[in-house]
Amino acid sequence: MTERIRIVCYVALGLFGTPFGAWESDPRLFAQPSAESAIVAHFQAAQRAAREGHLDRAVEEYRKVLRLSPNLVEAQVNLGLAYHLLGQYRQAVSELAKAAGQKPDLLAANLFLGIGHLKLGSAEKAIPPLQRALRLDPSNREARRALAACRLAADDYRDAAHQFRTLFSQESNPEEAWFQLGRDYLDLAKRLTGGMAQKYRASPWAHRLAADLIAER
Repeated sequence: MTERIRIVCYVALGLFGTPFGAWESDPRLFAQPSAESAIVAHFQAAQRAAREGHLDRAVEEYRKVLRLSPNLVEAQVNLGLAYHLLGQYRQAVSELAKAAGQKPDLLAANLFLGIGHLKLGSAEKAIPPLQRALRLDPSNREARRALAACRLAADDYRDAAHQFRTLFSQESNPEEAWFQLGRDYLDLAKRLTGGMAQKYRASPWAHRLAADLIAER
C-alpha cells in the first residue's frame, strides 16, 4: 500500500460515541481506474455509513477494503470498532487483535480489544491490551476503569483499589471524585464480602458478617 493511500485513508479514531473520525480524500484518485481508487471509494462509503449510523453497511464496506488491501490497519481498526458497536464482540476482538498485532502502539485497537475481551468474560485476556493502552495514554479513564474491572474479576482487590485511587486523582471535580471513589470502594467491599461469605460460609467470620449486615438493616 502506497503512502498516498495511507494518508488518504487516515482516520482520527475517537472513543465511545465517535469512533469513526471524518477524513478527506484526494479527488484526483477517483479519476484513476485503479485498485487504489477502489480502496478509497469503499473506505469513504464505510465512513459515511458509520456516520449515518448504518453500521452493518459500514462493516460490508470495510471488508471490501480489506479484501483489496488486507494490511490496511486503519480499515482493520474501524471494522473492529463497527463490530464492537454492533455488540458482536467476538468479531470485534478478532479484527482488533490483527490491527494491534500490526501496530502495537494503536490506542483504540488496544483499548477496545481489552474491553471486548472483558465483555466476553475473558478478564485475563483483557489485561495485556488494557495495560498497553494505559502505557500509551495514562490518563485514559475508560482503559483504567476496564482494568479495575478485570482486577476485581480476578479477586485482585489491592490492584483494583489502586486503579480506583488513580481514577480519583485524575478527576478534576473534587465532589465527583469523592462520590465515585466511594461508589467504587462500596462495589469492591460488596464483592469481597460476598466472596468471603461463600468461601468461608461456616466460619466465625461469616457469622459475624451476617450479624453486622442484619444490624445495619
